[in-house]
Amino acid sequence: QASTLSARLAALGALPIEVPTIELEPIDSPGSRRSLAQLGSYDWVALTSANAVEILFGRLDAAGLDARALGGVGVAAIGPATAAALGWHGIRPDVIPESYLGAELAAAMGEYGVSGKTVLLPRSEQGGADIVESLTALGADVDDVPIYRTVRPSGSGPLLESCLDGGVDIATFTSSSTVSNLLQMMGGAQRLRGVTVACIGPVTAAAAGEGGIKVDIVAREHTVGGLVDALSAHFSQDGRTPES
Repeated sequence: QASTLSARLAALGALPIEVPTIELEPIDSPGSRRSLAQLGSYDWVALTSANAVEILFGRLDAAGLDARALGGVGVAAIGPATAAALGWHGIRPDVIPESYLGAELAAAMGEYGVSGKTVLLPRSEQGGADIVESLTALGADVDDVPIYRTVRPSGSGPLLESCLDGGVDIATFTSSSTVSNLLQMMGGAQRLRGVTVACIGPVTAAAAGEGGIKVDIVAREHTVGGLVDALSAHFSQDGRTPES
């Protein structure tokens, strides 16, 4: 996701610098092993990120399984990036909501009737409660299974310090985890004063706001493309283009 964002910004004349703030750490627990072994018994599988797709299929491959394990199971994807990740594994999702939020994904699944249905939700350990609460309210039996967590990567500190000391014009955030980890790495929000802050969606923006970061731009379409479009529109208002 970061590389795609950088490429899109560079094409607009920006000078992007990637500073990794999250690293994926797979979770291999008895509960996750049991759920994946019984994957075909669920009525639905809901995927809320491309990372969840890759971790899920990595686990299936390690168990000697493939996309056929999802035969007969309804598949819901939170947005186009997640759907594209599924496509690489030969899966076309049955449901993609118009708005890429957990509650909207649940609502879209609800149109197919999930009352009394079992739903596997393999996702990040730090995932929000909105999708679980929404599906449960619709009568679904949700199995919320953490299959990975996001942690702070080692080695990004010097690059971050170099960027902040040298001055940056824009900071982009593509998830709540990138916000919380960067805040910890910086020691607070004060070092982003005067920097234009852009977030991929309202959940990420809310996390930034709670951390004391002033958010200037929130993408209407909660994708990398939507974030780039929002940045372009913001800076084109006064004839400028983003420079970093």
